[in-house]
Amino acid sequence: MSICGSTATKMWVTSVRRCGAVRSGDRRAIDLPPRLSTWMSSLAWLESLRIPRVREDLLAPKGPDTGSVTDIAYRWGFVHHSGFAAAYRRRYGETPSDTRFRAVNL
Repeated sequence: MSICGSTATKMWVTSVRRCGAVRSGDRRAIDLPPRLSTWMSSLAWLESLRIPRVREDLLAPKGPDTGSVTDIAYRWGFVHHSGFAAAYRRRYGETPSDTRFRAVNL
């Protein structure tokens, strides 16, 4: 199992989301656990865990965790939609709305 899918990582990410430190924008309010590599910033590491989960939700046309792109991104802790959309496009080469449109209409 990869570190991104480990139980400890999931529990830690959940606790970060609960405390709201990331959502409040206070990037220094939390001390992140060891990252995947030393060159990756704490926020980049956290984003690398969350963006694939957002994609999974965007690709699910129906289910309990569906909704608009904004709803899904916010649920995963992305409060700045433009920053999230830019990061998503860098990683997947398409906009989150394009991914959602494909999932719902195909």
